[in-house]
Amino acid sequence: MNLPQLHYAWAPPGPEGSGFRFTAVTDGVPGALLREAERLVAYEAPEPGGEVPQALSLSLLSDGSRLLARSAYTGGDGTGFHAHAVHLPQRAGSGPVRGALPITSWGSPQWASRTPPGGPPPPLGAVPVPGRHDPAALAEFVAAREAWLAPFFADVRRLVEEPGAPRIVLVEPESAAVARWVMLACSVLPHQRGQWLTFTTYTARPGLAPQGLVGVLPGERTAAALATLEEGCRIYEPGRGAAAPGAGAGAGGDVFDVWASTAARIWLARRPELFAEVRLLPGGPYEAGPLAALALGTGIALDAAGRAAAAAWTAAHPDPAPDRLRVALTDPDREPEALAGLLREAARQGTDTTGELPEVARRVAFALFGDPGRAYGAQTRAGLDELPVLRALVLDRLDALAAGDPAAGLALFARTGLRLGAAEALPHLRMCAAAEAVVREAPDGAVALDALLRVCGVSPYAEPLVLRTAVRLVWGGRRPAPDEAGLVLATMGAAVHREAGTWELFAPVAPPADDRTEPDAPRRPSPDTPTQPREARAEQGPPRTGTQTTPATGPASGTGAGPSPGTPPTPEAGPAPTPGTGSTPEAGAGRTPGTWPTPRTGAGPTPGTEAAPEAGARRTPEASPTPRTGATPEAETGATPGTWPTPRSGAGATPGTGVTPAVGAGPTRGTGGTPEAGVQARGGGVDGGVVGVAVGLLGEGWGEGALRVLFEREDAALLAAYREAARGAEVTERLRSSPRYLADRFAVWSAHPQAGPLWREARTDLLEEVLRPVVRELPPEHLAEAERELARLGRSRAEEFRAWLRPGPGARLRGLFGRRPAR
Repeated sequence: MNLPQLHYAWAPPGPEGSGFRFTAVTDGVPGALLREAERLVAYEAPEPGGEVPQALSLSLLSDGSRLLARSAYTGGDGTGFHAHAVHLPQRAGSGPVRGALPITSWGSPQWASRTPPGGPPPPLGAVPVPGRHDPAALAEFVAAREAWLAPFFADVRRLVEEPGAPRIVLVEPESAAVARWVMLACSVLPHQRGQWLTFTTYTARPGLAPQGLVGVLPGERTAAALATLEEGCRIYEPGRGAAAPGAGAGAGGDVFDVWASTAARIWLARRPELFAEVRLLPGGPYEAGPLAALALGTGIALDAAGRAAAAAWTAAHPDPAPDRLRVALTDPDREPEALAGLLREAARQGTDTTGELPEVARRVAFALFGDPGRAYGAQTRAGLDELPVLRALVLDRLDALAAGDPAAGLALFARTGLRLGAAEALPHLRMCAAAEAVVREAPDGAVALDALLRVCGVSPYAEPLVLRTAVRLVWGGRRPAPDEAGLVLATMGAAVHREAGTWELFAPVAPPADDRTEPDAPRRPSPDTPTQPREARAEQGPPRTGTQTTPATGPASGTGAGPSPGTPPTPEAGPAPTPGTGSTPEAGAGRTPGTWPTPRTGAGPTPGTEAAPEAGARRTPEASPTPRTGATPEAETGATPGTWPTPRSGAGATPGTGVTPAVGAGPTRGTGGTPEAGVQARGGGVDGGVVGVAVGLLGEGWGEGALRVLFEREDAALLAAYREAARGAEVTERLRSSPRYLADRFAVWSAHPQAGPLWREARTDLLEEVLRPVVRELPPEHLAEAERELARLGRSRAEEFRAWLRPGPGARLRGLFGRRPAR
């Protein structure tokens, strides 16, 4: 993580004058953030004669990020106070927050008491390290406040879960005591809720504090300020000797009061580790049953309501071990290597983890791809060796990731002992595994490219994406040498490079002779010029470029005649094989035997014939080097996971000429029901199909393979087009009229919260700015039907939907910035 640092203090007279201002700030912090942070770090000294408190605060900013700050009085010499703050840039709702809870930084030695010399401070890698923890002092604190614990826990739950819940004001003679209250609150909450629980351990003006937990010192000024607080604000003042009225200790039998009472008894028994263990049991985060069952199992005495809750839960879960394992596998805070170990344990116990396997495999794959040295530990290695289903899912996802970032795939094999089996058909991973040795031993790039394409086992004419991967592994970000570029274009042809998106790498540096073999190279259309299908361009004839010979058509003289007498044809311009002649693609092509077959630009094999492969070429039933006329290569091979959906029109559509479907269109009839039907492919250097892809992905019936382009590609153009299309009137109307469509959209837009930053930003926008406004207008029966549709996809989906329908603490706390005390 990169967490910018901010220092705010009194500045002596200088070019900018004197006064309080930011005296040192990490480079790149915007001015708007500084203006908002200035009022949050301000410090007002208490009444004279008492303790001089420290204000440790966590505040929610208007953009959804957080500011963790420590403000402290610096003495009576006129300098006033010094504030040291750390910006936590992750936005609310953008995915799980990892690392230590902010409150643990109380007493951290990393908090500075003066502006550091040497210019802008560097960003921190994490929240400031925890201060010294004194378990005995905390236990003494808990015992002294026994009567307030249960009501406090009940109020904390309401604070983070219920919109409009009252704030909690803590009146303590020391700010350290307020910090302990915050620690207790975070301990009983799920980790993510604890990360977003805002607080301040001291303020002189509680009515203006925007945080949820507010600490103040006792005194006359505080008493006057408390009298002006808004109605319903919960005030805890243990020094006055009376417990807070209202909720507490199981009064009224409310399920959350039973949970709060049980939580209080656990703390009094000094067993806080049970709050972590209960997350592994089935049930909601504030369900009294599992917590009470754990407490009874460790000998903690409960009241009648707690014992009844424990008995009811135990009767419903006679053997919690399998459930515990399945819940643990869905814990977002567990490291991927630990998840692999849990899967091994589940396999030994015979626990069915079919529902959890895909998500675990996704997380393991992303961890291996992002930090292979750390993620490929003993548990991960053992899991991949012992669990074939896990290995297949992880390697399939890694293959898709390697297609998007071959350099990271290369690092995966360089930094781990991962090796592929002979029967594992993973073309992109195979090339990544072999690339280092192949490039080192090959005399030039063209030979290395040919060797890698043979390693992958898939023809680039059947799946052009393997060509792009191979090119990036051989040349990386470098330009090929002119002789390498010329040889590659001469032996493979330009058409396949156009489809793979590699034409623009080779064409500018290839010698002129190679340029003449492909004068009809793709040109980006201007915004005012509509793009045309390739067939239409062929019917109009090639562009007129003097007397250059065009492939398969002869010189561009405007007559449409063949080559002039005495003019030898170029290797690409020879006549197509005549039916029944048995001629191979090499005939007249001038290519070296043993290289990949080269389809002629503008004309494939004559209908009814099939070119024979040359010597040494690898052909597999799934990937024929020369696809038959009348079907796209993908029609026979299937799309590689993580690649762009390729259109099928049912009549041999040429790649790049797909049909843009209407919103909501399902699979095209006659195409085998594949969700990719009707979505335009992305050709090399051509962006005209992005809008069509985006619109098509908003339809129903799409499987995970097609939708992975959203989660994994991190394609800014596609995501921008997708977000724009999602705001259209037709999508809005379908969300209002179809519960099933609403459920589908929620399932897609809430998926993969740990993917890249572009998808996290897009999913937050889609959920909060597109879906939530529609949901607010819908009747309860419509939402109930959508929830039932999600339940068919899995119980967790329906639970996520119910939780999302309740505005979280981020949305509620944003409203507190404008809050004022009641008059």
